[in-house]
Amino acid sequence: MPAPTSPRALVLAGRARYGDLWHDHAATSYRVARELTAGGFAVDVRSTFPDALADLAPADLLVVNAGLGPADDDDATWRPLHQAVRDHAAADGPVLALHQAAMAFRDSPWWSEVIGGRWVEDRSWHPP
Repeated sequence: MPAPTSPRALVLAGRARYGDLWHDHAATSYRVARELTAGGFAVDVRSTFPDALADLAPADLLVVNAGLGPADDDDATWRPLHQAVRDHAAADGPVLALHQAAMAFRDSPWWSEVIGGRWVEDRSWHPP
């Protein structure tokens, strides 16, 4: 009998458009990956690039460890990433949004429905 395969988790680490000045997405994504690996997951960590999720499967856990940085290129460039996240959630694929992910994909109207909330400028709050 073949050995069972580990569940797969894909950690999306913020950079560029989905990075910010306040969070070290590379370091925290590494720590999250270590915890997931200890929990029995096979883990991939990827930076936010338009094609970063091209091989995301509905059974994979998608961990979003990203925020919202400068919109330095056009929205069409990021459409593949947005569509992959949206398709994953629509297929009941699990999504774990960490901390600043409430600001990630704010440029897509469906993101707040996926995670159950959103950051609202001048209304949401963050402790010092």
